[in-house]
Amino acid sequence: MARLLIVDGSQLMAWLVSTVAPDEVTVERATSFGEAEAILRDDPPDAAILNITPSNLDWNLLSDLCRAHRPPIPVLCCTAVAEATYGEADLPCPTDRSLSKPFSVSDLRTRVERLIDEIDFQGPAPRERPN
Repeated sequence: MARLLIVDGSQLMAWLVSTVAPDEVTVERATSFGEAEAILRDDPPDAAILNITPSNLDWNLLSDLCRAHRPPIPVLCCTAVAEATYGEADLPCPTDRSLSKPFSVSDLRTRVERLIDEIDFQGPAPRERPN
């Protein structure tokens, strides 16, 4: 069973993802930056969605933890930042791994399916903590 971590202070994104994710995916939620960091370090999920809100939080830290993990944890960033200004916003995810709000449920479903496909592509592997 795959675990998908949603990093968001609101319940809405976790609820939306749980409605579009396949039944074999467990959707978990971290409600704070600190909680997300602890989960990524101590009990890493198979994939993560960062619901980035305009703030001074170091979202790159969470993204870097995912990239440093072996195997890397696939990440999707959801943001209210318009695609045209991604570079200026210093988002932790490249354009092809970002989903701008507002988005359709269909777009979210497609992106969640891509994340799950990446997990399947990597295959089962023992979980290690990033150094």
